[in-house]
Amino acid sequence: MSRQHQVIESKHNNTYKELLRIKQKGSATGYVLLEGERALRQLEADGLDFELFVRQGETIAGQVMNDHLFEKLCATKSPQGVLMKLTIPPEKAFDEGPVLVLDRISDPGNLGTLLRTASAFGIQNILSLVGSVDVYNDKVLRSSLGAVLSLNIRQRASLDDLAALYRPLFLADFGGEDFYGLSYPENFALVIGNEAHGVSPAIKELPSSVLTIPMVNAMESLNAAVAGAILMQHMMRD
Repeated sequence: MSRQHQVIESKHNNTYKELLRIKQKGSATGYVLLEGERALRQLEADGLDFELFVRQGETIAGQVMNDHLFEKLCATKSPQGVLMKLTIPPEKAFDEGPVLVLDRISDPGNLGTLLRTASAFGIQNILSLVGSVDVYNDKVLRSSLGAVLSLNIRQRASLDDLAALYRPLFLADFGGEDFYGLSYPENFALVIGNEAHGVSPAIKELPSSVLTIPMVNAMESLNAAVAGAILMQHMMRD
């Protein structure tokens, strides 16, 4: 975390200009900005390194910035007064263990919730296929409370990358087996499909098992993030 410095009051300040560049260009800079006290507490709990900036009047120790400049950096209409700058971690080979596969997830809120849920249940490896929203999208960062930065994520992956996982493949879809009655290996890959169209036909052609969540009422489907949470919790149980 940053130490207390002189208040940033000018738009010509080099630190402010760098933060503004990150806001405008996003993950292409190699950094991201994350807002809010809940996200701050989560980053601290995860042991992640970050620079902390606060609005004048905040009691939290950090680099102080005047209100006008601070609000220019925030994506929310009513910012809470704390802003963190973090380095995007490099992609690396997956660890042993399960993989959550995101197949063209288009809603940032859903994707962020899936990442936060994966982290909560101990799934560290994330394969995000081509067509999914950028995991470093501002809304994804906010809805995941920064969980994206503590996970092992590979973005813009192909079907070849999926096939190369060499893990039993489970698809969340209709017409499959009741997920509750099955047992699961330690290393598996769970695919959550697009909100409107489900798992892509090309993935369905791969050797896999289809998991279905039984419903009492005749609902068309569950929200992708809700379905993912139900399956991850059950598949990761002892």
